[in-house]
Amino acid sequence: MELKKYQRLIIDDLENFLGFLSQEKDIRSAYEKHWKSKGLPVTSYDFNGMPPYKTTIPQCPHVCIKVPTGGGKTFLACNALSPIFKKYHKALEKVVVWLVPSTSILEQTLKNLKDPSHPYRQKLNDLFSHRVEVYDKKELLDAQSFNATTVKENLSIMVLSYASLRISNKEDRKSYQDNSNYVSFFNAGTDKSLLLQKPGVDEMSLVNVIRLLQPVCIIDESHNAESSLSVDMLKDLNPSFVLDLTATPKDNSNIISVADSMALKKENMVKLPVVVYNHNRTEDVIDSAIALQKSLEKIAIELEKNGGSYIRPIVLFQAQSKGSEDSITYQKLKEKLVKVYGLNEKHIAIKTATINELKQENLLSKQSEIRYIITVNALKEGWDCPFAYILATIANRSTPVEVEQILGRILRLPNAVKQADKMLNMSYVFTSSPDFQRTLDAIVQALNKQGFSKLNTRDSAVVSIEEEQGVASRMLNEQLEMFTVKGNADKPLDELISDDYVYTAKSANAFTETIQQKATAAYNHLQHVVDELEDNDFSTTPLNAEMMQPIKIREKFAAVVKDIALPQFMRLNQQKSMLQPMDYMPVDKEWLLNNFKLSQEGTKINFDSISVNIREVDLIAESSSEYLPQAVKINAKAREAIISHINSLSSELQLQSLTSMVIDAMGKMPPISQPELKKYTQRVIEGLEPEKLAELKQSPELYAQKLKIKVQAFMNNHAEEQFEERVTTNKIVLRDAYTFPQAITLIRSTPSANYGLYTKEEAVNTLENKLKGELEAMDNIVFWHRNISRKGFELNGNFNHYPDFIVYTQSKKIILIETKGEHLNAEKKIKLGSYYTKYSSQQIHYFMLFDNHPPPGAYDFDNVVKKLREM
Repeated sequence: MELKKYQRLIIDDLENFLGFLSQEKDIRSAYEKHWKSKGLPVTSYDFNGMPPYKTTIPQCPHVCIKVPTGGGKTFLACNALSPIFKKYHKALEKVVVWLVPSTSILEQTLKNLKDPSHPYRQKLNDLFSHRVEVYDKKELLDAQSFNATTVKENLSIMVLSYASLRISNKEDRKSYQDNSNYVSFFNAGTDKSLLLQKPGVDEMSLVNVIRLLQPVCIIDESHNAESSLSVDMLKDLNPSFVLDLTATPKDNSNIISVADSMALKKENMVKLPVVVYNHNRTEDVIDSAIALQKSLEKIAIELEKNGGSYIRPIVLFQAQSKGSEDSITYQKLKEKLVKVYGLNEKHIAIKTATINELKQENLLSKQSEIRYIITVNALKEGWDCPFAYILATIANRSTPVEVEQILGRILRLPNAVKQADKMLNMSYVFTSSPDFQRTLDAIVQALNKQGFSKLNTRDSAVVSIEEEQGVASRMLNEQLEMFTVKGNADKPLDELISDDYVYTAKSANAFTETIQQKATAAYNHLQHVVDELEDNDFSTTPLNAEMMQPIKIREKFAAVVKDIALPQFMRLNQQKSMLQPMDYMPVDKEWLLNNFKLSQEGTKINFDSISVNIREVDLIAESSSEYLPQAVKINAKAREAIISHINSLSSELQLQSLTSMVIDAMGKMPPISQPELKKYTQRVIEGLEPEKLAELKQSPELYAQKLKIKVQAFMNNHAEEQFEERVTTNKIVLRDAYTFPQAITLIRSTPSANYGLYTKEEAVNTLENKLKGELEAMDNIVFWHRNISRKGFELNGNFNHYPDFIVYTQSKKIILIETKGEHLNAEKKIKLGSYYTKYSSQQIHYFMLFDNHPPPGAYDFDNVVKKLREM
């Protein structure tokens, strides 16, 4: 199981923040630089920026990732641990406290993280070389495999609930009591200033062991942990880093990345649209749910016969309770579904606050028979079953529909794979509400609270179908006179279904045909919207309504732009398939490195420039009442322990240990395999002089950084050589590929004057604004466009380059202009641009513009303006 594209962007954002944190050694500054690098200043809650960093735990970075329900928060958390430990948390022990809000989420998280066959555990094993231990609270207290030695050797994940660590909770006092099992964590050198100084807290307790280990804290569903009590509990753990994951961040969250809700649809993570059908009677709601379940299951069976995955669609009957869940009532309802509707009793389960018939049930298993679940809000969160397709609200018609907490349970798409039949890619809500608009508003609000954008939910993600009075009765039962329930408002839940009611397959089939037509039309509409979105259209930046308004091409340029396609370097597709029918694919660096061998590169690397710095960075008081949060580079005591341990090993084991430490710090470097990288790293270390080897033991991360830069240089040189060779031998060709999108979205914009291609263009700096003014004054320019950074047209080859301006002239020349204030990578970009000019037969011209003192191959401002006027 690998990261989806939007998930990869989120991890990139985390790594971006961690990179600034490592550089700045200051949390607030790192947070500001992170958002500045993404185009947003940290100022306030207005349209132009992000709110300032809010300190909840002094000296501890506390940041948040916003992910809609169904977006894979747990999998993201697993992938986030690796960069956190490699780029920031440099302590000897890799310890995680994974906090969850409820027993159901606790059980599910533990089950998945402990299961060697589950994708979450497989990813952790892959990232941490199969050295992973997962503990529940009982295992921590018993300490059978939880001790100082196992903690040093493994990634240790403690999965706990918020409540289990609250000191006020009498049921969980054991976490604060003396436990002789923890003696291995305490010795003469233990820093007792780290221990929790509170009444009722014993020294050798679980909470103090956690404090000594300074864990990384993962806060699942963090919107449930924002009370002052929860924050105090978090402070008691003495965390070194806190990562919140939630669909609905609170105002005091420090957001560093946001998952685009439409990206979830494009990546087949969720069942959208939600099709909402409003009936006139409760019986009709149940009719529809049963009929659609049978229809969907029939479709699923046929797809499985043709090679598809196993799916057994499930209905959630959401009953509305009058304050408490009466077990007798729900048992009667179950009996009535069997008696009146002819359902198999084995197919029905009850899950309420007092009854849990799902406790031993694996709903995803073929052995499970459950197709219908009766609940109230017991499944409101932490219950994960992608087979749940239909939410049927069984209520008195006078009762408002309350779907906010349970709607998210039907949104996950099975296996995160688009199914061949569209009906299995949607979710369904059936209701019998007298105020349908209020119901729709509740459903839209529920999706918004699940993290889906307010900007596209109402128009695309929720589709409503309202039954006209009397139509359902004729359609669903053409031959029988339907029994009409009167006075429903005062009847008990189970009495809403009359024993006289008759359910027929014929009427059900008529309904499924009708909803299939309307649902398919809704699905096609949303799919068209999503298909029109390019990967570059998805942002990990919180966008408000003004930012998200589409900016269209000016009408006067629409006809011209329609015939323009910008070429890109392409290669012949050697593995053409039904999913990839194109003959050509864009050239990328990975393809150019397909024959790269690190073993053929030299191992002589100059490490003289490394300045070893192992000082601990202390908390700096900004004033008597406020602390500037600081990022601690590494604990000096932990550093000494590392060196002492390595020196105690034999020469061979020292080499292996240092190699592993350097590789861990370097991270993966595809397409180089880990065994190849290990062999090369070992060769480099073997060649080090004694004084350099001693330095390496003190600061392996600095050596890893230097080595990584060198290996990247090897790969860059190889990719450049391969590009030049293959383009000159026609293995790479320039073909029309990029067309201007009909609409764009911008975080920051500038007026586009007279000749800007779009009604607004991306914001420009001083030099770019100067160029924009000159372009507006030229008679030979048809239009100009400020190319969107990292989202627009790219010059592709041995690396990707997004020029700042695209200019189209009356002689049909395409001019690409890069404005520069410094010389970094200038030579490489100029060289790539020259290939576009050469192989496009002078159709494309590339200029690198400097305001002053251009390097070889670039131009100063006046020269570029002169050349532009002549084209």
